[in-house]
Amino acid sequence: MRAAVAASPWFVALVGVVARALGMLVGIFSIRIVSDGVGEVGYAGYVVLVGIQPWFMLLDLGLAPAIQNQFARGERNRYRRPLYAVLVLSACVLAFWSSLAEPLRALLISEAGTAFDVAVGGSIGVVLGVGAIVHRAWFGEHRGWMSHLVQILSSLFALCLLVAVRPETISVALLCVFAPHCFMVLLAVLRLAGGRGDRDAAWVAGVEQRDFWLMAWMTTLTTYADYLVLALLSSGGEVVAYFLAMKFFAIIYLPVTLLTQAFGPRFTSMAKAGGNGVMRLVMRMIAVALLAVGVGSAAFVPLSDLACGLVAPEVSTYPSTGLLLVMVAYWCARAWCDGFAQVVWSLAGVHRYFVVLPIQAALGIGGMLVLVPRFGGLGVAIAQTGALVVTMLWYSPLAAHRSLRECVVVS
Repeated sequence: MRAAVAASPWFVALVGVVARALGMLVGIFSIRIVSDGVGEVGYAGYVVLVGIQPWFMLLDLGLAPAIQNQFARGERNRYRRPLYAVLVLSACVLAFWSSLAEPLRALLISEAGTAFDVAVGGSIGVVLGVGAIVHRAWFGEHRGWMSHLVQILSSLFALCLLVAVRPETISVALLCVFAPHCFMVLLAVLRLAGGRGDRDAAWVAGVEQRDFWLMAWMTTLTTYADYLVLALLSSGGEVVAYFLAMKFFAIIYLPVTLLTQAFGPRFTSMAKAGGNGVMRLVMRMIAVALLAVGVGSAAFVPLSDLACGLVAPEVSTYPSTGLLLVMVAYWCARAWCDGFAQVVWSLAGVHRYFVVLPIQAALGIGGMLVLVPRFGGLGVAIAQTGALVVTMLWYSPLAAHRSLRECVVVS
């Protein structure tokens, strides 16, 4: 009975609410402490180094989602070779990044920080990128609560470090916020590398892993180019204002993230059993997501200046009303698209996005390059929302239906 409850996606999502909510609170709390310690200019540099961390998730070579699907199918013994490859690649990338810390400082954060700050930011990104593998392995084993437990513990440790240290440099702030989580996931990854997998067995999901990696590249270009473009083409104040808006909307979007993550293995299992009820479950999930975004946005937007003033009193530039309204539209569209995309990911049908995602990335980045010099963060939001609506809003449900139909036929 206890095992069944622990494996339930609703239980995993509930535990995830606690973990993510605590993580969000620590993140909000860190804004005030870090901005007070490093100043507004330094905080802009901190935001850029945090904002580029998703790019390091590409270091998993697509292994993280592939290993989740493999474990969910009960295939648990063939993963060590690609995991070793990821670890070697990560070490090489870390050495290369550290050797270029000074030119990267001049390019990304200018006078806001030092080369050592950039090196620390890259080191954290590499560890988090590798650590994503073990998180997805836990979800594949229907033990997603383990992932959330690690997040809860690391958030508590980060909170204690922030209060005790009161960082005054970017590098110390990054270590206070991220070092506890990095330490825990690194231990878990090393344990996975020395676990039950057969190091001599061939990796049976090579094509699946390749597709996930290509998909990750396209998603990163589509979703995470914002801070790079802002760092290169806009002011530090615009970077901070955009970051504050994204931070609050990440809290609003929390139920969506948790539900889609928790239901991934369930979609895989249901499709393997015939696929009955998958699309009904997706529509229920999307309805909850849209309700969460709508209620959260209605509560936050009118009080945004008050909220930003409470968490970042040292910051002089807050998100504009226009930026917030465009973000409401963006996150509603994301809720619709992410629900169907989770089905596609869970059924290893990501190749269906290989045509439309490059178009979305090109439209989004092109729009940002044109709009950011004039509108700052608002230009990023307009470009990303427009690209999402033109491409993924209609294509995601189509791709989910095709992936489910193909999976059922094969089964």
